Amino acid sequence: MGDLGLEVIAVVEGEIRGEMTTAQQKFIGQFFSRPAMDSVSISGPPKNDHVSRKELMKAHVKLAEAAGQDGEEIRHLIRKLNWGYDGYVHGSYSSTMELYHGGRDQFMLRGHEEEELRRRYRRAVSAKLVELLNTFRLVAMAQDDKALSSELAEAVAELVSSQEQMLASGGG
Repeated sequence: MGDLGLEVIAVVEGEIRGEMTTAQQKFIGQFFSRPAMDSVSISGPPKNDHVSRKELMKAHVKLAEAAGQDGEEIRHLIRKLNWGYDGYVHGSYSSTMELYHGGRDQFMLRGHEEEELRRRYRRAVSAKLVELLNTFRLVAMAQDDKALSSELAEAVAELVSSQEQMLASGGG
């Protein structure tokens, strides 16, 4: 979700301002020019200068500052959160070892046995779902789709106040 949200917000920020930066224009061009994977391109796309996450993150900073927030602090927090989530998604050593049961000398392949860690994982999934819904809400707002924006806001509020969210944060 981290990359998807970053990329969508980077593009939507330009839409909201009514003017795309050079990096935003280049990113959109690169996104729609990606070749389909086949036996020839399986070794990877041709080398070119892709727009970096750092460059795309500038849109987050601009949006935060336009809302009266500290854009650099937002950038720092997003990078830290995405670094942590990337570790889980890509199987970092620490997240892999959380599934190791030393007493039995085996990995818990059917899920973690410790309730507190399952709650933590559910909270992480819930937070990513809220992030996804809010990303889509920003798109709806940029397209002036008030009905969809309202529906997405209701979905976020429902998730945040749900029993699942309470369990995930250690309550209930």
